[in-house]
Amino acid sequence: MIKNLETHKADLEYEVEKLNKALTTGKISKIEADPKLSQINAEIKKTEGKILDKTDKLKIAESKLHDAERRKAELEAKAHETEEKRSSEEQKTALAVEKTARAETDIRRLEPNIRRSLRL
Repeated sequence: MIKNLETHKADLEYEVEKLNKALTTGKISKIEADPKLSQINAEIKKTEGKILDKTDKLKIAESKLHDAERRKAELEAKAHETEEKRSSEEQKTALAVEKTARAETDIRRLEPNIRRSLRL
């Protein structure tokens, strides 16, 4: 959009040059050139305002995009950290389950001996 406005402005400036050249060479009178020049210069000023407005909006949008990208990176880092913690907790749980299973196996294996000892 900005590029289109800049192209439009350049076209208008070219029109001013053509009118000034026509005025200088006598192809057009000052009375004919002045209203046209005023109209074109007003359009140039209006176009410059639009360019400034679009440039400001673009800067704001780029700033918001940068903030969003930064926030996304922070959230991704936090998610990675959380996943690592979860994985670590899962490993600890699996180890605890394994130890419990071993203990239960040991108890079942020793249970007959304990019962015999208690009968004596």
